[in-house]
Amino acid sequence: MIDRFPGDIFYLSRAQFGLASSHSTPLTRLKLSTEPLPFHRLQPQTRRKVWNAQFNRRGPQKFAIDPLGLLRLSELKLNGKQIKEVVSKALGICSQPSSRVTLDLLLALAQTA
Repeated sequence: MIDRFPGDIFYLSRAQFGLASSHSTPLTRLKLSTEPLPFHRLQPQTRRKVWNAQFNRRGPQKFAIDPLGLLRLSELKLNGKQIKEVVSKALGICSQPSSRVTLDLLLALAQTA
């Protein structure tokens, strides 16, 4: 984003500095780069782990997903943030204590991610 930012960037720190040479120490730890951050597409097995982690973190009893459903979800070309958003939206829709998130709901929400 730095290459698109037309203004100045300020580095602020809570450390107290005197006039000693240690004043520049924090700046030596700061690395600025104009290179874009690398983004690698997730492999299906990695996406499966992300889906599983989201289900386990939110409570596996809230989801009605079998292993074949998990396989279908892992084939969707979503990144980790999109998977988290889909799960969050699904839980918001199925907020009743007795309702469970279904595969169909996750697939429908994934289409809009």
